[in-house]
Amino acid sequence: LYWLEQSLRDQVPGVTLPWWDWSSSTSRLEGIPKAYSDKRDSAGKPNSLLKSRIFVPTANPPLNEDTFRNPGNPSELPTKNDVDVMLSKQDFADFEDDLEELHDTVHGWVSGSMGRVATAAFDPIFWAHHTNIDRLWRIWQMSRADLGFPPELLNEILEPFPFTVRDVLDVRSLGYEYASASGSS
Repeated sequence: LYWLEQSLRDQVPGVTLPWWDWSSSTSRLEGIPKAYSDKRDSAGKPNSLLKSRIFVPTANPPLNEDTFRNPGNPSELPTKNDVDVMLSKQDFADFEDDLEELHDTVHGWVSGSMGRVATAAFDPIFWAHHTNIDRLWRIWQMSRADLGFPPELLNEILEPFPFTVRDVLDVRSLGYEYASASGSS
């Protein structure tokens, strides 16, 4: 997320990544936000957030297709209560398990390209989903004096990036903050 946002800022200074709060009442009624599901943007041009091209000729088999989605019923998305229960976890391992479960649920709910590890990141909604996961991690962090984070992991290098776990624990050290530092909306 950090590198994507930095790359986008090379094109548009000050741009930030949006998050998709899939537990919101709007998402649980309508599903994928219109910014990612409408065929045309507000100017009438094809919506670049609807899909993207997957072109990986070196994959086995080679990939050359548009991303696609096959979302489930919006009422099946995680609820605000699911998020609140996760955020109430005191133990890091319990929180991490619940966060991973919500993360995986949304990938499976969107389905299509997002439901496959090899193609998920090609779908523009992937980035809004992962920004929300990062936001929820930050909210959980802010509610604790001690994260209970396993100290043996702090110096692990996050390949292929030049960061350790310690380097990325506090988003402020990376130069960003979330506009909403409270629970789901």
